Amino acid sequence: MKHAGVLCLTAALLCGTVTAVSAQSYNDLVTQAKNDYQSGKLNDAIQSYTQAIQLKPDTAGTYYNRGVVYYDQKMLGEAIADFTKAISLKSDYGEAYFNRANTYSLAGDYQKAVTDYSWLVGHPSGIPAGQAASVYNNRGVAYFKLKQPDKALSDFDAAVKANPQYAEAYYNRGNVYYDSGKLTEAVNDFEKAVSLKSGYRDAYYNLGNAYYRLGDMEKAIADFQKTISIDKSFADAYYNLGLAYIKLSDSMKKAR
Repeated sequence: MKHAGVLCLTAALLCGTVTAVSAQSYNDLVTQAKNDYQSGKLNDAIQSYTQAIQLKPDTAGTYYNRGVVYYDQKMLGEAIADFTKAISLKSDYGEAYFNRANTYSLAGDYQKAVTDYSWLVGHPSGIPAGQAASVYNNRGVAYFKLKQPDKALSDFDAAVKANPQYAEAYYNRGNVYYDSGKLTEAVNDFEKAVSLKSGYRDAYYNLGNAYYRLGDMEKAIADFQKTISIDKSFADAYYNLGLAYIKLSDSMKKAR
């Protein structure tokens, strides 16, 4: 069986508010950078933010916003450096902690990601508005990557408690249950995920995998077929569907 064990990280990289300053040229540069960012002109946005920083090098929000653009450009080292600078200028900058943690996770530095998410958990007033569930979910992903499933499970529990409509958190918790052999619990979470998020390919796929391991080939086949209807190029779903058909055929022959 081929199992899609990749967990879903929720990134909410939002442009922060830039501190008002007196220099009109600085404000013009920041406005231009924001407009360029919204227009998808990311290189131009970086250039304008860099010029603004040269004029006002002690404004945390400008580093933060340039870090967001670097993140979108997949320039992760530069993004981390800018979020770090923003935090050095504003020690309680929750958005910068959150987005630096997300960047560390994307870069594969999960221990540093856990450290930043944990800062947010310890300073709930610093959590960006509406992102409490994402903080727990994303730290759970990092713990899972660090092979600490009990801590991951605890964080996914906290995520769904904070937001009972959070499909990705149910999916992630289902993967932890699946890997630990708690297949009934995994099925329940994958079922919840697909009920909350239409066309959730990986959740349907892993639901099929869980039913396969439970020996329910008819349900496994149905979920693999649903997966393929969502993504006709998903080779692993075809492969596992074939295995399920073989298992079902074998069981029918034995029953005769």
